[in-house]
Parts: sequence; structure tokens; C-alpha cells
Amino acid sequence: MAMIAFNNKHRGGLLAIVLITIFYLAYREHAGPSAHRPINTSSHRSTVPRRKILKASMLYGEANPLLEQALATHTRHNELNGYSMHILREEITPGYWNKLAYLQSLLVTELAKPAADRAQWILYTAPDTILLNPLLPLETFLPPTSLAPKPLFLGVRPTRDLPGTASFFLQVHRDTLSLLVETMAMPLLQATPNQSPDVGAMALGTVLNETNFRNRVYYTPLHWFAGEGPSRGSRSGDLLIRFPPSLGGDRWRLMRDWIEKVAQGVHEIPVEGLKLGKEAEKFWGRVRKARKTLSKGEERVKDREGRGAQAKDELYNSVAFLEQAIAFDAEDERALKDGMEFVEAAVELDVKAEKEEEQVAEREDV
Repeated sequence: MAMIAFNNKHRGGLLAIVLITIFYLAYREHAGPSAHRPINTSSHRSTVPRRKILKASMLYGEANPLLEQALATHTRHNELNGYSMHILREEITPGYWNKLAYLQSLLVTELAKPAADRAQWILYTAPDTILLNPLLPLETFLPPTSLAPKPLFLGVRPTRDLPGTASFFLQVHRDTLSLLVETMAMPLLQATPNQSPDVGAMALGTVLNETNFRNRVYYTPLHWFAGEGPSRGSRSGDLLIRFPPSLGGDRWRLMRDWIEKVAQGVHEIPVEGLKLGKEAEKFWGRVRKARKTLSKGEERVKDREGRGAQAKDELYNSVAFLEQAIAFDAEDERALKDGMEFVEAAVELDVKAEKEEEQVAEREDV
């Protein structure tokens, strides 16, 4: 897959995006509490290692009591786990830019703080998402801090082509800010107008999957924090459930029923009583092992090329295969295992080929 690179011809468009963001930030500083409303929280003891996380959502326009109630289901989760909640209450600009500009503003606010005071992650959730299990910390799903390269985006792919934009994690990092700027700019830089019904998802997917950010993006299992929706069912103890417009006339009835279930505590199960903790631990363990194997293959290629030699085709192909598996199929244990075995075998074959080349060269010198 070809990678997209931003160069000098894109600077005008990017500058325009940056200026829009600056104007937005200035607006936000003077917009009052209705535009950006944090909810005070308190800490909660848990066996899961704690990290500083804030949540973000958006709800503006015509009043909708059910969406307000859906957002309110997050309150207990926030209070128990020490999360702050930020809700955009005013539309800044028409179209998909609202979410991206708002998330940029939150990132800038955090990055302007001393490192020790910053949030580490931001979880964005759509306002039609209900928090089911307040006893399940968000930290359950986060990668180990030692994972390299440092992840910037954790999300899901409901379809093979597009990332989900209803719920995802962003790491608070200057490179994440660049990722969002490029996402805002992407539709402006395309040679032909984007005809996708979801321009935001298409732009985000292009930046995540076809630029140099790709090795810092991870697609996690759909049921972790994506809120699959009532049509797909909900597992006991799940974190979220979403009620998208595609539900049609049943949307508000279903949402009302589930809000009542949350009020009754039907889905409240401590993380220690769920399989999610072990599942996430195994997932990130596989990813870390795959990354280590990929680095071994990449270093072998660089070593060979650095000495003016050409590595075996099998090595190039294996590295590309494993990189692709990590980028798009990290939850597929078989795909990662196959990719790692492919790289290990290709490295061994390349080492053997290099020795044979050296022996031939020595005989020719005699």
C-alpha cells in the first residue's frame, strides 16, 4: 500500500487548518462553561494500574433529554475512576471539522501543561453511547507504557475499509496533534472531491492507514470499547453500548430501555470478575512480541543494505506481511503468529544466503 507524504505543496492547506484551530482555541477561551464543561471527579482504588485519562464528547443543537441521560451514565464511571469529562456544547463549524477541532483544543490544552500534570489519554465517545459498567476502568484496554513506537490512536474497524469514529482513544502527544491536523486537511488535498457519506471517517482512515502514522495505530477487538449496538447484543460487563441513527424508529425506545437497565446496575461487574483484563493483557503481549520480531527483520534489511548488499526477497516480503498484520489484524492471533514465523524463517534464510555469498567471494579471491 502506498504511503501518503505531506510536502511543500500542502503547506497552504495545512496553514489554513492551523489558523482555523487557533481561532477556535481563542473562541473556546471566551465561550463560557456551556462550550466546554468539565465534571469534577474523585479517585477510586483499583487493582488496575492508574493513568490520567479524560473523556470527550459533543452535544449541541436541539435539546434531547435521552442523549443528555446517555451522557449522564458516564458520571458514576468518572467519579469512581477519577476521569474528567469534557462536552462540546456549541457547534464551531459545519461538517466533520467540529470533532477534530475540539479534540485538537483538548490536546493543546494538555500539552501546554507541565508533563507531570497532563492527561495521558483522551477517550472520545459519541453522545448516543451509554456507559454500561462503571466498575470497568478504561486503563484495562490501554497498551503498556513500554510499547514502542508510542501508540497515538486506539480504535476499531467496524468495516474493513473505515475506522470507527464513535469511540476511540488518543494519546496526549504532539504527534497526535499532527495526526488530527492532517486528518482535517486530507479532504482539501485530494485531487477529486470525496463522495463518501462519511467524509470524517474516510479522512481519518486515510491518515491512519496510508501515512507514516500507520505504525502508531492499533485496531483493537470491537467489543472492548466500541459500543457495538443492541442489534449485535451486549456481553455481561461490557463497557459501552451505542445507539446509532441507523436503528431508525427503534433508536429512542431502545436507548430508553437501556438507560433504565443502567440505573438498575444490571451490567455492573468489577474488572476482576471479567475476562477482559486477561484478554487485553494477552492482546498487548502478542503485539509487543510481534513488534520485536518486526524490528528484527527491519534491522536485518538495514544491515544488509547498509553494506551494499541486497537481502533475499523473502525477507522483504515477510517484513511487509508482518507490518500489515500488526497494522490491520492485531486482534487476529493466527495472522500475527504466521507473520512472526515468516520473518524468523526469512531472517534465518537470509543469514544463510549471506554466508554462502561470502564463501563464494572467498573462493573467487583465491
